[in-house]
Amino acid sequence: MKNVPFVIAVVLVSLSIFTVKWKKNNSEIKKAPSAVVFGIDFSGYQGSNLNWDSIAKSKKPIEFIILRGTRGDDRLDSAFLRNFANAKARGYTVGFYHYVDPNEDFREQAKNYLKMSKLLIKGDLIPMIDIESLPKGVTSKDTLLVDTLNMRLKWLLDTVEQVHWVKPILYTGLNFYKNNLRDSILGVYPKWFSAYTDIRRED
Repeated sequence: MKNVPFVIAVVLVSLSIFTVKWKKNNSEIKKAPSAVVFGIDFSGYQGSNLNWDSIAKSKKPIEFIILRGTRGDDRLDSAFLRNFANAKARGYTVGFYHYVDPNEDFREQAKNYLKMSKLLIKGDLIPMIDIESLPKGVTSKDTLLVDTLNMRLKWLLDTVEQVHWVKPILYTGLNFYKNNLRDSILGVYPKWFSAYTDIRRED
């Protein structure tokens, strides 16, 4: 089994990590214990032949695994199904996200993610939507086009919420959020801001 690099995902309770008690007509969100919880974010870039023994021996106790599940309007991450099954078999709390392609149809992207999110059950992490870029040719100064993107993104989040009875987490970079995403439109959704160099909290 080959060794592959992996990214430690640091989740601060105030930003993101929740588990769901799945109910027929309702969903109850339960916050994780206080302090910092460590997990790993995998995608097809790391492959599906992960060294799970090495992960289990990590210096930071790994409590959850997050996977890229789908991307754009029709793509399934190449390593998702195998990594999802392996993480489950080893007892990790598991969740997966949809990587938004802002150049593709948001209705089709919703369908793509919801086909796979049926795998989520009680105790899994709640659905997540990841957006990290603007459509091609669009800049932060193109106010009308950026606002249109925000409305489409809200529609996607709303659609996932209607199916799962819980508000999905919006995952993005802090600077990207500040420059391009509108709190007036997306403020009702829990946010998870990426941090790659250190543990920090942004209030």
